[in-house]
Amino acid sequence: MSDPANRLVTKVTVPEGLRVKEIVTLLVKKGYDQAKLEAALADPNAIGLPPEAQGKPEGWLFPSTYEFEPGTSEASVLSTMVSRTQSALLDADVAPADYLRTLTEASIAQAEGGRVADYPKIARVVENRIAAHKQLQMDSTVSYATQTFNRDTTAAQRAVSSPYNTYKVLGLPAGPIDNPGLAAIDAALNPAPGPWMFLVTVNPQTGETKFAVTAAEHAKNVAQYQAWAKAHPNR
Repeated sequence: MSDPANRLVTKVTVPEGLRVKEIVTLLVKKGYDQAKLEAALADPNAIGLPPEAQGKPEGWLFPSTYEFEPGTSEASVLSTMVSRTQSALLDADVAPADYLRTLTEASIAQAEGGRVADYPKIARVVENRIAAHKQLQMDSTVSYATQTFNRDTTAAQRAVSSPYNTYKVLGLPAGPIDNPGLAAIDAALNPAPGPWMFLVTVNPQTGETKFAVTAAEHAKNVAQYQAWAKAHPNR
């Protein structure tokens, strides 16, 4: 029998939290055709998107390490990732009616969180703000709405009219803002108990995130982040 080590496969590692466009770039670097990838992404049936995805692949390309045999089509590569997301949701006993909400909330926890251990607390902030009928005001959603990757957003960006801008819309954005992993999905399903209404990553290098109940407490945490940003102008 042939040695498995000699198998000609394409190994692809998709990190947690990438956007669809970033995953396309990653796959192109692995030798896949960009035009075929984009055509497959535009056809929900080609990649097996469930109806709950509403035709949008963002959030459905599961982060993991894959091995694809030679000749695997671009559509098959993407459909494998979609299938893994569906399996993760089924394994977690998520009802189809809750797919979109779960992935959307998980994607925010993934984007906002510097540390995996904080994901459940981030999910609780999301839940608490929704329950209080407050806008989420998450900069990660603004970055997605404006297709930027900056940690800090401008007033002009926060004023952009978009169903993904949670400074403008009430509740969750229109859909996922990245492709979350298992830890973020679990956090969305099991938020930590707590009264927090605000969060800010005060040290992006270490991922240290602070949570607050009051606006005054949050302002102190924001000042701590601003001091870090001033000390790290080339971050």
